[in-house]
Amino acid sequence: MPCVLSMALLAAGCTTARTHLANTAVDQYPGADETLDYWDALEQQSVTTNNDALHGLILFVDGDEGLLGTYPERVARARELGWMDDDGDPPAADDSATVGLMAVAGCYILDIKGGLSMAIWGKTPRYSLRELVHISVLPGIGEHEALSGAEFIAYIDALEQRQRVDAAWKRKLSPDNKVQEPFTGPSAPSVSVAESDSAADAQAPPVGDTDAAPTPAKPESAPDTSEQEGDA
Repeated sequence: MPCVLSMALLAAGCTTARTHLANTAVDQYPGADETLDYWDALEQQSVTTNNDALHGLILFVDGDEGLLGTYPERVARARELGWMDDDGDPPAADDSATVGLMAVAGCYILDIKGGLSMAIWGKTPRYSLRELVHISVLPGIGEHEALSGAEFIAYIDALEQRQRVDAAWKRKLSPDNKVQEPFTGPSAPSVSVAESDSAADAQAPPVGDTDAAPTPAKPESAPDTSEQEGDA
């Protein structure tokens, strides 16, 4: 009996009750021309639902032109991208999304290979979350926890920032990478000596220019007046 009770408590501890939230940001603003309204509304939500999370992640990956109108379509796209299993029923649209689901999508977005555990078991919620915590994209929280709307937006920002860092390292480590010359700006173009001489000649006043102060001519020979001054 104690063994059965322990197993029941263990099974109960493996799941977390989800928060249900109706008429969320994506329900109000699903269109491509309503993206800013969607983000503004999501920022005020207490939790991010599965519908909101998939909409935001697909928007991040596919852009406005890839937005989908219904939750089943978003689930189909998530499965196509590998974020969700093909088997089984998807989580309810209006239930709070788990951090594990978001972490799996994030590892696919960043193309994270992971360590030995991920190589064996794949991009599971647990190991995906560990990888993103390791690179400081997500905080050290449980895979079954939820994010508020503002926290989900911060997660999207962290994914974008990590993409920029990875792209910078790829450019730096590329065999075709060349040393960049210091930027001089458009106001300081580099010119050759000949070009600078020509520019100086072009700016010099013409010979007959009356505005230019004439240079006094040097006399051919200066008379020696020392003896005349002495005689005087």
